[in-house]
Amino acid sequence: MTSTAAATTPSQILQHTTAFLNDVVSQRDLRCRLISTLHRVISDQTTTTVNHLKLANDTLEAAITFSNNTAARSTSLSLAEKLLLRLPESPLASFLLSLVLTIRNRHTEAATSFLRIFLSDPSLARSEIAPVIYDLLFSLHLGPVFRQFEDRRSWIVSSKSLSKMSEEEARKLRDLEREYEEVVDENCKVVAVYFKEVLENEHKDASIDPPLLTLSSVGEGDETEEIDKAETLLLKNERHNAKTFPKNKHLKFLVDGVAKYTNALRLELDVSNKGLDIRSKRFTPLVEDIKVKVANIKNGGEFTISSVEETIKAF
Repeated sequence: MTSTAAATTPSQILQHTTAFLNDVVSQRDLRCRLISTLHRVISDQTTTTVNHLKLANDTLEAAITFSNNTAARSTSLSLAEKLLLRLPESPLASFLLSLVLTIRNRHTEAATSFLRIFLSDPSLARSEIAPVIYDLLFSLHLGPVFRQFEDRRSWIVSSKSLSKMSEEEARKLRDLEREYEEVVDENCKVVAVYFKEVLENEHKDASIDPPLLTLSSVGEGDETEEIDKAETLLLKNERHNAKTFPKNKHLKFLVDGVAKYTNALRLELDVSNKGLDIRSKRFTPLVEDIKVKVANIKNGGEFTISSVEETIKAF
């Protein structure tokens, strides 16, 4: 288990969650789409609960339309909040409550309610409901997970071109992708709990340390032992980097959680024919004053042009 990310502050959490929820409140099409998505995953709720959720949703929509009638809006919001607080916890109930609390300017409570979606259904939350929140807040804490699975992927692929992989290697990569999704979901829950604790301590002097993440086992035999050693060394170096290597204080690990940067550079790699998804090509750019001076982009299976040795030559 490990944690290498800097602590997140209440203001950072509220900045992003409040902006997102305000957008949902102000954009009816977006709101309807997200609520419809959450309705689809209701499976274990009784008919009564589903009906009450619909009533709470209708009451919320009425409150939003009463923008010029303060009394009617306040009454509708109070009714919607009471209905939702009496219902069993579910992603839809948490989402609707977060919107009610946002309109009532109770942003810390709204953020806390919204984070429950990442606790109850992290896969849905990060992929369909709020990928922007996952990208801006959650992914900042998941760097060790991303790097570990990328190392494991590189171990399987080695220096081969993806188009030349054997069926066994393709199967291992598919299994790795499934495991990756499970580990990310589990750690999203861990980070969501951490964010809730940060918000609960908003007005206290004591800070909350970043959470410890769970990194799954990587396999069996010598391969496991070697990767475990490398992973342990990597995490140890990251944890003590600022203290042991003060000259590296400007080194930053950045996450392209939803591949916006990769797509903008047109460096995406489609390996769907191997049962995977859109990945990134291996590349090493040299950037000075926001201008790319050198871009070493790997083509084919040879790990040469994007290597450390080649990149250093550009300095």
